Amino acid sequence: MPFTEERNGRWRVRWRLPAGNYASATYDEYGAPFPDEESARAYGLNMEADIRRGIYKDPRAEQLTFREYAEDWYRNLDLERSTTQSYRRMLRGHIMAAFGHLALVNITPDIVNRWERSVVAAGYAISTARTARAVLSSVLDDARRAGRIASNPAEKPRGKGRKADRRIEVFEQAAKVWPSPFEAILIGERIALLSGRERDFVMVLLAAWTGLRWSELLALTPSSLDERGRLKVHWKLYEDDGRWYWGRPKDGSMRIIDLPEWLWEMVRAIRPRRCGCPKDAAAPFCQGREVLFLGERTHHRRSAFSRLYLRPAAEGVYPTKGNAPVLADAATSWPGEPLASWPAAVPGVAYEPPLLRRIARQTPGQVNARSQRAELVAYAIEQGADEQLVARMSREALMDAYLRPRADGLVSWLPILPDLTMHGLRHAHQTWMDDGAIKTALKVERMGHTDYTISARYGHVTDTMRGELLDLLTALRDEALRRRWELSPRSSVRVLDDALAGIGSPVVAPLFSQNSPKTQRARLTG
Repeated sequence: MPFTEERNGRWRVRWRLPAGNYASATYDEYGAPFPDEESARAYGLNMEADIRRGIYKDPRAEQLTFREYAEDWYRNLDLERSTTQSYRRMLRGHIMAAFGHLALVNITPDIVNRWERSVVAAGYAISTARTARAVLSSVLDDARRAGRIASNPAEKPRGKGRKADRRIEVFEQAAKVWPSPFEAILIGERIALLSGRERDFVMVLLAAWTGLRWSELLALTPSSLDERGRLKVHWKLYEDDGRWYWGRPKDGSMRIIDLPEWLWEMVRAIRPRRCGCPKDAAAPFCQGREVLFLGERTHHRRSAFSRLYLRPAAEGVYPTKGNAPVLADAATSWPGEPLASWPAAVPGVAYEPPLLRRIARQTPGQVNARSQRAELVAYAIEQGADEQLVARMSREALMDAYLRPRADGLVSWLPILPDLTMHGLRHAHQTWMDDGAIKTALKVERMGHTDYTISARYGHVTDTMRGELLDLLTALRDEALRRRWELSPRSSVRVLDDALAGIGSPVVAPLFSQNSPKTQRARLTG
């Protein structure tokens, strides 16, 4: 029942909204002030009748834009930081440009449907368009409950929408790239060679053999390991606007994971390092804690790790450098020490390759193609060359001996698994367990998922199940190591080299290409 009051000589009416709060008006639908109390009460009764029929529109909503409402909606969210960050990304990247200027009451299902199709037409995945629509629907549904609009125009009834889109989305999910255990070891080895950090190899193996999420890997500390061969997954480390914060795993999925003994030993041997985050940061932001997996000075950013290490290791090229091949010096080690990249040769065009040099982190001295003979002599002596011998060498001879590529050692890495992501390692772990017939209860626990079925309510994980899983993971690792050893019995990555020690005679099979650019001085041969 609406109630009225007289204020400053004018009648005002208030009525209750579906959300429990109240709306008010001092003017009728024509913009004229109420002439008397009865007119004001009749207006309020009409508003409440519209609410009951589900056709109510807030009189003030005609002027309220989506941007105004969404900004207020976002400020009042009380969700996990990573969730609010995802909402903000969708609002800024896809939603505001299309709806920010529109009044809430002017947004229609047809406008929403055309916008969703335009997101896909712009080259984004169907799943991205659906996620953006879900965020839009959340905003508009709250606006509906608050009485700002009569219905949610972004809500899609069950069973509606093109069946083809749903099938495409299912196909894309099924086609997610995931590695075999052998491929995971090869890619992890390459990543460690590219980064110069042995712990990156262990991180890749840990991701593949446990299914940890990226944020959970970054949050591992020395206390995450217990003495019973288990890994405590109690935290995640996430970036928010350039700052790192600690939070509980996704959906509160804290858990303890069983590790095979060999993997537990690898992780335990890692020397923890303190990150460069400010120590005076306020909780929950990182305050410079010791973690197991760190970049040069700070935590790994997913995009940078993928661009610099994961994709070059998995694809054999630098995607952000025009797909320049990853070159390596394989004269003394396999799969070779990574070198600075250069563009591929153009058929029929004379090619002068750049000087052979290691990637920037390993480049000794400052000698290059413009260095004087004296500088090259000094560099050669630093490398242990005989002074009297070097003194008799010409500049060209010094260049050939110390800087120019060696035809018998220069190789380029072949692709192993294009389009792999770190999340693909999580898919791999689930797939390996499925293929090994591991019980569902243990798989759900290990992946940090929730199973609401009746069988899950009454089923429990046993020690026998855990033992079967550890046996499976060790068998997968042993077979992958045997195949890696058949390529070469040694590795420049010490922890992998130790694992390969003592395994029979190799049968060398190439996993790199020597079809490198030809030069006028020599033809590069295998």
